[in-house]
Amino acid sequence: MTEPVPTYQLKITLRDTSPPIWRRVTLPADTSLARLHDIIQTCFDWHDSHLHAFTEPGSGRQFLDFNSPLDRDPRLDFDEESTSLADVLPYEGSRLEYTYDFGDDWRHQITLEKALPASTERRVHCTGGRRAMPAAEDLGGAWALQAVLNAVADRTAPAHEPWTDLVETLREEGFDPTGFDREALNRELAELNPQPPTAAPAAKPAPQRPAAAPGGRLCSCGEIHDDQDLDIEFLPVRPVSLAPRADLAATAREVPPLNAVLRLAHWCQDGRAVTSRDVLKPTLGRAAVQELNLWAQDDELSA
Repeated sequence: MTEPVPTYQLKITLRDTSPPIWRRVTLPADTSLARLHDIIQTCFDWHDSHLHAFTEPGSGRQFLDFNSPLDRDPRLDFDEESTSLADVLPYEGSRLEYTYDFGDDWRHQITLEKALPASTERRVHCTGGRRAMPAAEDLGGAWALQAVLNAVADRTAPAHEPWTDLVETLREEGFDPTGFDREALNRELAELNPQPPTAAPAAKPAPQRPAAAPGGRLCSCGEIHDDQDLDIEFLPVRPVSLAPRADLAATAREVPPLNAVLRLAHWCQDGRAVTSRDVLKPTLGRAAVQELNLWAQDDELSA
């Protein structure tokens, strides 16, 4: 028989959006962080095509998908599959941060609003939310999403590159940034079983380097090659002479993306406010785009 467990009411907010985009959900307190990852992906229409991590404010502890290629620190990094909500959100008001796509840096703040009475019912249910979420995968981050939503809301505003097609599509579809379809989201969430954590995975033994077979030699890459392979692999390479450093620098400045990077570096040389992940804050990112006219470069830069 299923044992009753407390029900958690969480508020999940996509940070750096204004007005904020958020969802409120209820689910069992023993739900694993791995399943919470799936729930957040569904709530914000992500496609789970990038890496992610949960971070505990203050302690620096991270909870990761141990099957992903992320580097791990055994002192601070833990398996999300073997960690429950109750492990990291022990009391009302506790917070956790979820980051999706370390390039676009989509940050979500997770807050335990209420610990509700224990129940044997195992389901996740959305009880509220604000603002619609368009398809924002690989859009460029929260400041880019804000630019798209502003352009959709103000149909007289121009749709800037590289978001022109998306803005026009959303306008044609009648996308309403202020809308939120809770019933549609609950139909999707109904397919997710809020599973409890699994046992922590056993440590994997260090891989053993293979022994060289007769007639072959062990390469520094860890593979075994026969003599013919090695002769091909280590053919003599002629030295290459480069142009003087000043000439290389001048040539690099003529490449539009590198020129833009150099101008952005100069713009930041006196110090600019950055996020916890050392990227420009969204307001400064928008200012840089406008002041440096970054999107007015050639097609290669705006692609």
